[in-house]
Amino acid sequence: MQGAVLEVRIKRKKGEGTVPATCLSLVEGHGIEGDLHYDPEGASKRQVLLLDRRTLEAEGYKPGVLREQILVDFEPLESLEPGARLRVGSAILEITTDCTPCATMAGYVGEDAQTFVQRMMHRRGMLAKVIQSGTVTAGDSVELWK
Repeated sequence: MQGAVLEVRIKRKKGEGTVPATCLSLVEGHGIEGDLHYDPEGASKRQVLLLDRRTLEAEGYKPGVLREQILVDFEPLESLEPGARLRVGSAILEITTDCTPCATMAGYVGEDAQTFVQRMMHRRGMLAKVIQSGTVTAGDSVELWK
């Protein structure tokens, strides 16, 4: 199965959303260069947040509201298990876990915490770590990697 990158975004400051970027430079073991979640130690499971467009469309959210860094058109994204690998642009990512919705995120979108968390469970995107450096831009392909 193949999909596409629709938009790339970067998060500069805590408490703020992601902002559009032209290109993301992903660094093996560390994450997105220049992003708040860039991990110099290489220990974080939250180096990159991928989100399928269907979640935004279903909820009526605009890109970036859920703090995603890579918005994709890749329907099987939410069903991937930890350890699954994706080639995204020229980088390879490994899924670590789904991104658990929280009360803080509910506040960012102006919704009741309990309602938001229940509705968005297993739908807020997938967290991944970078296992091969590369670049990602809108229009790049997304595909399962062996």
